Amino acid sequence: MGSERASFECFIEACPKFADELIRNWEEICDWYRITGQQRPEPPDHDRPDIICVTESGRKIGVELKAWINEEQIAKAKLQAMFEENILRAIGRPLPSNDTTHLRGVVLKGRARRFNKQDSEEFKNQLFELIRQADDKWPSKASWDQTLTQRADLAAFPMVAKYLTSSLDKISVSSLPFQGRGHAGNAY
Repeated sequence: MGSERASFECFIEACPKFADELIRNWEEICDWYRITGQQRPEPPDHDRPDIICVTESGRKIGVELKAWINEEQIAKAKLQAMFEENILRAIGRPLPSNDTTHLRGVVLKGRARRFNKQDSEEFKNQLFELIRQADDKWPSKASWDQTLTQRADLAAFPMVAKYLTSSLDKISVSSLPFQGRGHAGNAY
């Protein structure tokens, strides 16, 4: 059941209040009976549900994991979550305020690769220069085009291009929600 444990760990991390309250603890069914000393039911119900959760209020919830578990999707999701965390770590927290005049937000689209921590400073510098240049060029766009998104040309930003793609049809999308003010338009 190792893959189900890993899947449920990802699920509970993403949705800790899936039962409308926090889950205090949870166990796989085989461990649940061993830990609680409760009598295991007769087959065919002896191994159902896969997971038993206990909420903060003491409510017990059984979770049966079914065919929605897709190992390939889970692996991609873990890679994407790790990638997003590394990008945010490289950019710095708390996120900088949005000092642009024309850009409301930036959508980053990652490449499927590990982030090298030694690239962090150069990545950050290039990313913010790319954003600054896009903001500076925004007024030169036709007025009808100023409310539309813009794909970035990453040719002059090799470190950004190493980890991000300007194409909006690959891998997955994550956003960099700048704090502070913003104006009409999106970028990248």
